[in-house]
Amino acid sequence: MSTPFLFQAIAGKLEAEYPPFQVANCIPCVEGKEVHIYILGAGHSVDERYEAGQLLSNAAKSRVFEAMRIGRMLPNALFITSASAPRGGITQAECTKRALQDLGVDSIRIQLNPEATDTESEAKRFVQAYGQNTPVILVTSALHQRRAKSWFEKAGVKEIYSAPSDYAVFRGQGYRWTDYLPRINQLLAWDALIKEKLGMWEVGVK
Repeated sequence: MSTPFLFQAIAGKLEAEYPPFQVANCIPCVEGKEVHIYILGAGHSVDERYEAGQLLSNAAKSRVFEAMRIGRMLPNALFITSASAPRGGITQAECTKRALQDLGVDSIRIQLNPEATDTESEAKRFVQAYGQNTPVILVTSALHQRRAKSWFEKAGVKEIYSAPSDYAVFRGQGYRWTDYLPRINQLLAWDALIKEKLGMWEVGVK
């Protein structure tokens, strides 16, 4: 488990199901209908000394970057920022909103879901606020896409388009001989993968 090869073989297969988002593959986007760009929560810190973008986790920053890319192509789309503040202080939804504003997004385009605590509640609260017929572009980690999409499907959302971010596996140069050697830090990568596998079991995805 400490070899990059084994992790990449398993995680890469899961991520390969979700190529980068393209407007041409989003029917309501092409037709000019209203769509929502939902940035799922990915962790943040609370510290008044720092700016919003600096408080976001690396995964959250990557999701903001991807949401910005899509938002520039869809100027009429609305952003939804999400997640609560389990330790008190500013919520992740508000923190992500401020980061988007710092990057030039008009606050009118940003709506918040500050009470969601996990992917399941994010999906349920989306339906409560926008209904099942509102098209949504899910911006979350590539490794998290299958589970996230499954929760939104379970909540009854009819049109879901995946927008993966922060891919964990890149194979443009193929495998190197060092990928077969054990690395201590590689064990940390399994944390996210195991979490996804357990989460898929919870939502009933194979």
